[in-house]
Amino acid sequence: MTKNEIKRTLDQIQRELQNISKKLDMLTHIIDFGLPNSNRWKWVPVKIINRVILPGDRVELYDHKGSGYIYYFMATMNSPDLRFHIDVGADNRLEIDISPRDLYNMGLTGTHQGYFQVTAWKPDQNFYAIGYSPIGLGVPFTGSNRAEVVNPTSSPVVIYYLIAWLLMTRW
Repeated sequence: MTKNEIKRTLDQIQRELQNISKKLDMLTHIIDFGLPNSNRWKWVPVKIINRVILPGDRVELYDHKGSGYIYYFMATMNSPDLRFHIDVGADNRLEIDISPRDLYNMGLTGTHQGYFQVTAWKPDQNFYAIGYSPIGLGVPFTGSNRAEVVNPTSSPVVIYYLIAWLLMTRW
């Protein structure tokens, strides 16, 4: 290669890098909701204490319009069979349909990050807990995020305590 060819090649690489840099800057502004110093996101806490779910009942826990992430979810109850349904796609489909018993039988127990799991299993005390904490921002959703519980048993179920934190990025 001659010096002129090398110079032209280097100039071309420099222009391409500048174009890539501009595109990355544009993309960063699109996806950067500025945690924690921006008004382009907000925490949406959900808290339920001592809620009785009657046999056969379906009860909405929350329904939030917008996009974001399920950042944290924890619930304690007196039945391993209470079903938690979560629609994360604003499509009226239940992407998450779990019970403490399902999680326990799958071996998803402990206090790890990145998946729903049983964090307490005490059948002698009728006490069960499930939890989810993310590795990153959490379970993403677009359009809305809705959660409900269904009691498929023949006895009332008590949710002693439920807390969820949604990280909303558009509303």
